[in-house]
Amino acid sequence: MTSALPQETPKDSLATDMKRLENRMSVLEDLLDRAMKENAALGQAVLERAKKDGVRLAVLEAYRIVHTLTRASQFYQKARTVVFVGRSYFGDNIKYAFLSFCATAREKNIDCYFLAYDEAQYDQLKAAGLPCLTPQVARWTQNDAKILMGTSVVVLCDNYHPHYGINPIPYALLQGARFIQLWHGIPLKEIGLQHVFAPGGQNIMLSEIIGSSGFFDVLAATNAASEKDWRRSFGFRDFAPIGYPRNDVFFREVTPQDLMGVDQESFRLVQTARQEGRAVVIYGPTFRDHIGPNWFERARIAELAEYCRANNHVFLINLHPFEQPAVGDLRKLYPAARFIEPHTDVYPIVKYASVFITDYSSLVFDVLLVDCPLVFYRPDHEEYMARARALIPGREGYTPGEVVTDIASLIQAVTAALHSTDSFKEARAALRAKLFDHNDGCAAQRLGEVILKQLEIMQSKAPNT
Repeated sequence: MTSALPQETPKDSLATDMKRLENRMSVLEDLLDRAMKENAALGQAVLERAKKDGVRLAVLEAYRIVHTLTRASQFYQKARTVVFVGRSYFGDNIKYAFLSFCATAREKNIDCYFLAYDEAQYDQLKAAGLPCLTPQVARWTQNDAKILMGTSVVVLCDNYHPHYGINPIPYALLQGARFIQLWHGIPLKEIGLQHVFAPGGQNIMLSEIIGSSGFFDVLAATNAASEKDWRRSFGFRDFAPIGYPRNDVFFREVTPQDLMGVDQESFRLVQTARQEGRAVVIYGPTFRDHIGPNWFERARIAELAEYCRANNHVFLINLHPFEQPAVGDLRKLYPAARFIEPHTDVYPIVKYASVFITDYSSLVFDVLLVDCPLVFYRPDHEEYMARARALIPGREGYTPGEVVTDIASLIQAVTAALHSTDSFKEARAALRAKLFDHNDGCAAQRLGEVILKQLEIMQSKAPNT
């Protein structure tokens, strides 16, 4: 079956918006009520257990320290310092934004650092001679803490809030800065505050959603027309439709710095294949909230891998980071398939795709800039809609390619994409024009201008010394 680019759908009515707001307020009131009850229970537990083991007292003391550091950061004198916060791998918008801004920082005498996600990432950047900070507080010098407290601008491309996976002390020390959120893709499925009311919303932590949804000083995106949609998911002051820095690599020759954090073997494989005139088929599905990677067996991807092998095509699978821990086991089950190394940057590889297959991943919208044929493979569509995440209203038809639900139809669609007339080229062009205001490989440069503006705002508010 096929799906053409849809006409514009009417915006939600004011009544609908008000109803959603009332729902969210109800959720917040419930959260506040639970927090007050928990606080009372916590106070009693502290008194009862402090003499025994001090566990609750220690938690309370940690919270007090983080709260104090947050307030201290808010009045600490700021310097001409910009910090980029890393995610679980060195890639995505944050990687390309940081590498680009390092040159600007040197030119304009700005201190620029990358706050590494873990020690391995810190060692990787340090070995490359890049300015970075360790996330391990125990390894900090006094100057490291001063750098974070004196930071004027923080750049993110993911959730960033204190929870079990994030050290709260660096987070607290950065709270006096201005925050720029790049996020990590044009969403097809509901995210942020919208996800609270999605089918799978009951399986997620409300506090984490609210904590990761803002408030930001700037949210960057790819087109001006999407601002209202973004405001449904995130809270932010200014909107910057500058494009995504990670897409810049599509418009230039890949550099050695671009290859940092990339699966080098897979990159060489696709580069060589295209030079030899062989096809590169890439499968990039999103994750399933409700069952994890167990859905993969139903997709029968082994048959597609065998088809590609028999036709001398390169076939690569890039799982979502949430499901990449399963790659080791999946490699044993599917020896004919090649999985891109977990927690690596796929953009220099995707640049060489002949056909890109996905289901609901936002990566497909970036691939519009590569302009290769797309296939949407959704073998569990009904279950996904019912138990995982709903699609954002109005975007159900953002599918400029064949939409298929079984493996035989998928192989047929891939064959047609490689050997037949590209019947979706105009549809891809229409969606690309709709979603991207810029198509020039200069997103990181525009982001640099946004950062400088935010830095100027902070410096104009600094007290005279």
